[in-house]
Amino acid sequence: STLAFGHNECPDPGVPINARRFGDNFQLGSSISVICEEGFIKTQGTETISCILMDGKVMWSGPIPRCGAPCGGHFSSPSGVILSPGWPGYYKDSLNCEWVIEAEPGHSIKITFERFQTELNYDVLEVHDGPNLLSPLLGSYNGTQVPQFLFSSSNFIYLLFTTDNSRSNNGFKIHYEINTYSCLDPGIPVHGTRYGHDFSIGSTVSFSCDPGYRLSHEEPLLCEKNHWWSHPLPNCDALCGGDVRGPTGTILSPGYPELYPNSLNCTWTVDVTHGKGKKFNCIPLPLYNVIPDIT
Repeated sequence: STLAFGHNECPDPGVPINARRFGDNFQLGSSISVICEEGFIKTQGTETISCILMDGKVMWSGPIPRCGAPCGGHFSSPSGVILSPGWPGYYKDSLNCEWVIEAEPGHSIKITFERFQTELNYDVLEVHDGPNLLSPLLGSYNGTQVPQFLFSSSNFIYLLFTTDNSRSNNGFKIHYEINTYSCLDPGIPVHGTRYGHDFSIGSTVSFSCDPGYRLSHEEPLLCEKNHWWSHPLPNCDALCGGDVRGPTGTILSPGYPELYPNSLNCTWTVDVTHGKGKKFNCIPLPLYNVIPDIT
């Protein structure tokens, strides 16, 4: 038998939420594929369905694929996303979801909280530094208060999300990435220079400032075992007064190159070799800051 014109294609399957569809031809014999967005898995159907003829009817070979955020899972890819079940909608009551992130030995795991909102005091996400619930607790979080990121000290992180039987919220979106044992790039102070490009655990970096500026602290930064630097990044400050030593130097008005504050009374002492004179070369600027170049 022959099919009447207009009856040789399947109905438009639409684009499932939380997914991307590949294929726009719905004619008999064609196929479409559906790929879930990162963090979602298929909750219905297979990745590819075809438009077929069955019992004289043109239809898809299976149900339209659907994607949802799962309650738990095991992750070992270099990076990924963990979503609360039901994301981007509200999660359900009475959940007990477990996720394990596993890296190769010799690597650690960083998790970053992009979004987090659970019922305060009752719907809790625990993060453990290891493969299971018995591993040391990195943190227990509810409400909206979470750190920007966490690091594991081993090649596993275990997450447990438990909810009570009433009230829910948007939940969370967490990114993870597997990295070597190192700290994040500490940055470079404005008007400064960094010495050292090794950010691995146990390494140090130090800093200096451009002429006329002074470091807020001179202690080198040490990358500690918890993947945090031992001190905050120092600032390079133009101070109100101080001692200037050496054959040359620069004196900056406080806060330079920004406007200096009102009601200042700053004194600098210039110390040069005994018997030598001092020459000041003052450079006036639009903000009336003055840079004496001492030679």
